[in-house]
Amino acid sequence: MSIVKTLAVAALVTIGGAWPALADCAADLTAIDQAMASASLTDDQKAQAEELKKSATDNCTAGKTDEAAAPIGQLKEMLGLS
Repeated sequence: MSIVKTLAVAALVTIGGAWPALADCAADLTAIDQAMASASLTDDQKAQAEELKKSATDNCTAGKTDEAAAPIGQLKEMLGLS
């Protein structure tokens, strides 16, 4: 197999392996968005939730699902989704 084909296959395997984690990330953020819309939070809690959501979204978008896990976990706990 040529080096180009080998690299292409390796890239597809890497992307394929990451896809389920990105899907989970997106599902978590969707659930968080829905919960935030109806949550009874103080102004300070809302500000904290927005910061955590931004961090989670940025990390999910960048494919850094491990780094997104902590803010997602905090948001789920804050919103009673855990």
